[in-house]
Amino acid sequence: MQLLTSHNFKSIKDIWSRLYALTPEVSPFLAPEAFEIAYRYFYPYYIIERHFPTLCIFKEDDRVVAIAPLLRCRDGVYRLFGAYNGFNECGMLYEDSSVLPECISLLLKQFGSIEFQKIDERSPLVNFARNNVTVSNNVAIHFGNNYDDWFKSLSSSVRQNIRTAYNRLNKDNLALETRIVTDRNDGYPLNHIIDLYCRRHNERYGVKTSVLKKWFLKHQNFATRLYRFAPNAKTVIIYIDGKPAAFLSGLCTDNRIIVPRLSINNEYRRYSPGMILVNETIKHFIADTSINILDLSLGEEPYKYQLGGTLHHAYRFTL
Repeated sequence: MQLLTSHNFKSIKDIWSRLYALTPEVSPFLAPEAFEIAYRYFYPYYIIERHFPTLCIFKEDDRVVAIAPLLRCRDGVYRLFGAYNGFNECGMLYEDSSVLPECISLLLKQFGSIEFQKIDERSPLVNFARNNVTVSNNVAIHFGNNYDDWFKSLSSSVRQNIRTAYNRLNKDNLALETRIVTDRNDGYPLNHIIDLYCRRHNERYGVKTSVLKKWFLKHQNFATRLYRFAPNAKTVIIYIDGKPAAFLSGLCTDNRIIVPRLSINNEYRRYSPGMILVNETIKHFIADTSINILDLSLGEEPYKYQLGGTLHHAYRFTL
């Protein structure tokens, strides 16, 4: 096996696409069109943080059998690409997991050490973790293929809370609209989403967003570009009385969506917009897609468990 490096994603995009289709339990952030966007719009980290992207290509008998996207950081450490918020699951692409030991060996021989982060517990890369392992908790809702079965699995109090939220809307004569946005041609409500996202950050974390930063978030931030333009992106947004009340955005595989962004409008807390959002999202996924896992990603907020979420882990370690 040989280890080659490239800094031009387009030159290996076809190979990347072939391996993406073969890699089991693959991260949706490694989908070729999505990764191409992230690779391009990571430029603030390239410039400010002095990160240098390196695509490691493993060839065996003139056939590419694996690819590892890395960042060489300012401190000289090599890390898997995607260490920042908005890129929520990292990994490698490979024909078969049997090639990974030799790939890892070549990486260490070439670079000395590699830091792996955001490795989902299902990934065979977890098997290489030895010492100094950091574990983060994530919550995903496995809602299956039948809405009624999922709804009945919730506690009676949670079911009543969901019913109460809809009843309050009806009692107050407020219209509920759910919009599913899958690509730019659907008229992506950029201003509504970023305004709600920034407002929620201010309310919850005390983080104020300047005019310049809001512009950057709208037009140059890699995560916004992913959720707006990647073919495997989905955004669900609900409107109450014509005003944005909550949204979530994420990237999909065949049966799973990972959601790094979810924000609610606190003005409508009487109507539990977060619960309505998740309920409407699950209804849509069951009716119109093959998705049956809503991965709400990092954090263990109580509502995630109340809506049927279960714990899963992501790992960070250095070899």
